[in-house]
Amino acid sequence: MYFPVTLSGVFMGSCLFEESTISDSFLLEAFLSYIGKDEAETLRKCTEGELDANNDEVLEVLSSYKCYKNPTKENVKLIITQLAHQELVQKPKYISNCWKPIISSLKSFSQFKTLDCMKEVYETKKPTTRKRYIKSLGEVALKAFLQFTTGSDVIAVTEITVAFNLLDGAHRSPIARTCGPVLELPTTYQSYNELSEEFENLISNKEAWGFTMG
Repeated sequence: MYFPVTLSGVFMGSCLFEESTISDSFLLEAFLSYIGKDEAETLRKCTEGELDANNDEVLEVLSSYKCYKNPTKENVKLIITQLAHQELVQKPKYISNCWKPIISSLKSFSQFKTLDCMKEVYETKKPTTRKRYIKSLGEVALKAFLQFTTGSDVIAVTEITVAFNLLDGAHRSPIARTCGPVLELPTTYQSYNELSEEFENLISNKEAWGFTMG
């Protein structure tokens, strides 16, 4: 099953379930994933007490979303949660209302019976970072790697088989067979860094990807 985990879980939850089922903790987590990394880090430090609520960086992030409330240690988490609700639930409300009758059929599947079940789908479909090379990739590169190996930028398969070949010289390159999916790697690399550099150059340049049938 293909499911667009790149869309906010809160947004999809508001399409499928009652708004009251969306917890503040889920809102906050989704919002920190939705905004930029630097902004998320600033707000995370603030909610964890590492930054003062009236720190200039915190105020700058809040004001960029047209939030001009006076944050304090006691209310800043509530303010951020309200902001998350504004951005992920209220603003796309028209779209979610349009989607509801279309995607409500998903609730006939066990994976979408409840909001908690849907959240599990998000967790199982997201690319993970379990191996050394995969762990070194950022979010964009991780999706590119997945698209290169499977044809989709989310996990739509249960496994990726790794095979090896003896290609060398100008012919040496990782080869993906997305119908498998199978990832073929040459054994002729002299080091991990050599493989990593060549693979990184490949997945960052999608125009260089070639496709063959058979």
